[in-house]
Amino acid sequence: MATTAKDLVVVESPTKARTLERMLGPAYKVEASFGHIRDLPKSKMGVNLKTFAPEYIVPDDSEKHARTLRREAKGANHVWLATDLDREGEAIAWHLADVIKVPKSKLRRVTFHEITPAAIDEAFKHPREIDQDLVNAQQARRVVDRLVGYTMSPLLWKKIRYGLSAGRVQSVALRLIVDREREITAFVPVEYWSLEAVLANHAGQTFTAEVIQHKGHKLEIHDGETAEKHRAALADAAYVVKSLEKRESGRNAAPPFTTSTLQQEASRKLGYSVKRTMVLAQQLYEGISMGASGSVGLITYMRTDSLHVAEGALKQARDVIVSEFGVPYALDKPRHYKTRSKGAQEAHEAIRPTDMARTPDRMKRFLKPDQLRLYTMIWQRAIASQMAPARFENTRM
Repeated sequence: MATTAKDLVVVESPTKARTLERMLGPAYKVEASFGHIRDLPKSKMGVNLKTFAPEYIVPDDSEKHARTLRREAKGANHVWLATDLDREGEAIAWHLADVIKVPKSKLRRVTFHEITPAAIDEAFKHPREIDQDLVNAQQARRVVDRLVGYTMSPLLWKKIRYGLSAGRVQSVALRLIVDREREITAFVPVEYWSLEAVLANHAGQTFTAEVIQHKGHKLEIHDGETAEKHRAALADAAYVVKSLEKRESGRNAAPPFTTSTLQQEASRKLGYSVKRTMVLAQQLYEGISMGASGSVGLITYMRTDSLHVAEGALKQARDVIVSEFGVPYALDKPRHYKTRSKGAQEAHEAIRPTDMARTPDRMKRFLKPDQLRLYTMIWQRAIASQMAPARFENTRM
């Protein structure tokens, strides 16, 4: 009995492949490329120094995956390249299209911000061509990385120590650190003193006040002797409250996470390294087993510099806020954040839960402790970004 040919879907990782195959159903076969299927050779520069054209090869450890993909693609009705939606993902799709060698008419390029049934269904309804501008952007970065690294690193080995490396980013960052350290070294410290008075009202309540003016001028004290003179002069003084001003202020929550702010907060609050944060985020994005429901992606794509959030997610966030915290904490209209990063891709989204109703308490039994801590932080940040401003009463005396 003849079997019906399936469509082939290619993604980067086996985890993502398993999650997608369950969602797409039996008409599709999903295979992983295991990252970049093709790259510059490690044994030489691999870049034409006159034209800057890269010279790609299929590394030995990728050859097996390349053969599998060619075989599966040959018998497939269509080949869907479902790699990530950033520059690296677009470049991987372009390399795959060249390596597996199928007619262009069979190729389909699809991208999605989250791995959920609705997002996958929408993506496969609207395939597109490979974005050559994104591919070229990735190639330019890769070529510059190679030119800087393979030119400068041997010089470091010769002049300083073998094993050191130079790079497009790290060498510039090192220069910034060195310049800043030189500023710190050149700084001449200046002695200064401050005066504080512990005051009390008639009810015996105490508070600390700093002396900031003397006879209408800012008080600057540069030695202990002068500080003692001022202290002695103020010791027996009578203090009165000249004015008391109360005003209310508000503060909006921080916007949802981008890649850089997620890494910063995970380091500050959880003590996670950048690598650990991104590995955990990748796991949450690619799919977590939800028991009988199978694997599902819990967060949107984690490599983004955009603050945009889909309207459907904003509406769901309000529903969750009303349900979990009450109407007073919800906004009448969604709050939209403007991305300040130059060159940010607004078609992308900020990092947020794919389903706002999946609270950390509900997800606790499906996640490992490290995953839960990061997911909790992402959920709280996304929900807080759509809550009413915090209100404060400020008193100025």
